[in-house]
Amino acid sequence: MTARRTYVLALALSLLVLVTIAYGALLGAPFGVAMSTGESMGEEQHVLNVWVQGEPEVGDVVMFEATDAGLSHDRGTHRVVDETDAGLITQGDANARTDQEMGAEPITDETLLGVVVYRIPLRDALVMAGLVLGPVAVVSELRNPSLPRPI
Repeated sequence: MTARRTYVLALALSLLVLVTIAYGALLGAPFGVAMSTGESMGEEQHVLNVWVQGEPEVGDVVMFEATDAGLSHDRGTHRVVDETDAGLITQGDANARTDQEMGAEPITDETLLGVVVYRIPLRDALVMAGLVLGPVAVVSELRNPSLPRPI
């Protein structure tokens, strides 16, 4: 396999994985990746949250659809602090009150996306992506220096 084909194949596979992960929820996959601002959970920057469908327990961080004006975004990423007959009670780690005390409805099976299994600051995720894709580009260039050069 030529260096150009290796490069194109690696790029295509990387894009396929990225699209599958990024749009997992839209495609009906039992997992997904979504970004949150991080402030209500105590972070000072945007955070990527990897979630999987599952049954959350008190203490788990969950990703959910925010169906009312109780939150400022269309999706929420908060910790489950209680479970009631009406649904899950959630609260950001940096918030003094629960989402439901601030007017949000309890999280139900219809609005729950899944349990967050991994959180990483967006900046770190971009660095990791560069560390993974960068060597592929460098090796490809070293193996075939005739590839077009950027201007």
